[in-house]
Amino acid sequence: MNTAHNAHNFLDEHSRLHARRSAWVAGITTVTMVGELVAGYLTHSMALTADGWHMASHAAALAITVFGYGYAEHQANNPSFSFGTGKVSSLAGFTSALALLPIALYMLIESCERFIYPKNILFNEALWVAAAGLAVNLVCALILKHDHHHSDHNIQGAYLHVVTDAFTSILAIAALTAGKFANAGWLDPAMGVLGAVLILRWSQILIKDCAQVLLDYESDQTLRERICASLTALHDCRVTDLHIWQIAPHTYTCIIALEDASHSITPQQVKNLLQSQFKDIQHISVEINPPFTTP
Repeated sequence: MNTAHNAHNFLDEHSRLHARRSAWVAGITTVTMVGELVAGYLTHSMALTADGWHMASHAAALAITVFGYGYAEHQANNPSFSFGTGKVSSLAGFTSALALLPIALYMLIESCERFIYPKNILFNEALWVAAAGLAVNLVCALILKHDHHHSDHNIQGAYLHVVTDAFTSILAIAALTAGKFANAGWLDPAMGVLGAVLILRWSQILIKDCAQVLLDYESDQTLRERICASLTALHDCRVTDLHIWQIAPHTYTCIIALEDASHSITPQQVKNLLQSQFKDIQHISVEINPPFTTP
């Protein structure tokens, strides 16, 4: 038996351009992250180590972005994915966030130990590496920010990660500078604690956001209200059931059940109305029933 299948491909030429840029930034970030972690170990700087691990968290996010683009396009026409492959990035993000938790806890414990058992920090070498990390982050930010006319939420998220990395690099430079010139060596493990807290917080937010998508949690109540308001244009019609869930970044599908007292509304009319007003809704299923009457 032949069955119809509507492909859900959420990529266009601009998305492919963003995917290539994200791949470049992910590669640059990964190389810099490895350099910072090695340098942090050799110079005994927890601020530099924290910056490296914070960069690692964002390198993982960038890798997820690139993987999501590639896998979604490769499997876009696979009928086994009922609503496309848009949730691949959420699944990968959830796994990545879980993996970062023990890293953040290790950083937190190690930094606290440095308060009790401080080590001699090679400030000059650590400062050079931190400055190089900041420069790399600024270059990556320019790469991702170049095209702002065709907004893509994936690329916006990647840009935000890179900017946050730059901020962490600035904190590391400030801590190392204060340690070198003001004899405030305690700021170095303090920045390690701050970096661990930032990673824990970022992981918590990512776990929550990804879990909501994976569990079809309806988090956008404003979208529900806007859909119901739009359907008031259909006279003698009442919404009896409405389900909305996310199937890709900022892409939704919905199932609607209506009561039509006029017996004149068709499902296609409802679809045309909603599709003209909500570009983020890619798949709409409509059921129209006569008004329920008590016998």
